[in-house]
Amino acid sequence: MAPLLPNARKHNLRRLAQEIHSATACLSASRAAICKQVGLNVAQWRALAAIDRSTFVLSISDLARLLRRSRQSMHPLACGLERAGWVRFLPNQDDRRLLQMQITARGKSIVSAAEGSFNTWLLTMASDLSD
Repeated sequence: MAPLLPNARKHNLRRLAQEIHSATACLSASRAAICKQVGLNVAQWRALAAIDRSTFVLSISDLARLLRRSRQSMHPLACGLERAGWVRFLPNQDDRRLLQMQITARGKSIVSAAEGSFNTWLLTMASDLSD
């Protein structure tokens, strides 16, 4: 097989980048629609999923680091999750200043609903792909 000419290679790379960009936009729009359908926003879904998947009880600072956000922006999000009844704040045994979060049954239920819808969407999108 002959190597591609430089212009053909650039064209193919540009097309690949456009396809990736298009797929990312579609994925983001679908995530937002699923969130709206179950009563979440994307930031809440990401936070709840991270709390649910964690093998230990996360503090607000831990969650901020995990999601690559500032502690200052994570605090109102965490408080909103608690007000919605999706997480429960627990005092830390070693440091009373630390608030740790535990996902509630309601939180698990809404994450499960969002992830179930998302998985169904992914399977639908991938149904035309060959193995």
